[in-house]
Amino acid sequence: MGIIWDVENHIPGSAATGLEHDRQEPGNLIARRRQDVEPLLDRNKRFQNSGLDGYSPTRDWKQVASIPNIILEKWLKEEGLRYWDSEHRDRLIKKLDDPEWQYLRTGTGKIAQKPYREFFKGSTGKPE
Repeated sequence: MGIIWDVENHIPGSAATGLEHDRQEPGNLIARRRQDVEPLLDRNKRFQNSGLDGYSPTRDWKQVASIPNIILEKWLKEEGLRYWDSEHRDRLIKKLDDPEWQYLRTGTGKIAQKPYREFFKGSTGKPE
């Protein structure tokens, strides 16, 4: 039997869960997750190329990244990285500054350098 995907309750762009019977262990189910991340990554690329460097047109706020849920789940499962936990902020910033993950960024430059770090806390858009 193939994977049965939860498409009835699926919100477009969100991660979907699929279940299949484990062929090695009958009676067990395997949960698989998937997400169409292309629209989000295309949006990130447009932001990167907009010339606004992640700032809103009024420069009142700055978005530094937009990360698909499936990637956040992967980081949590494989590395224990909790993006919502302030104690993991430095790990998250390091990951987003890594060229391997640049497609998650909505602006340029290094987040680890000020004033970019301030935008994780919320900001008036003005550097210290």
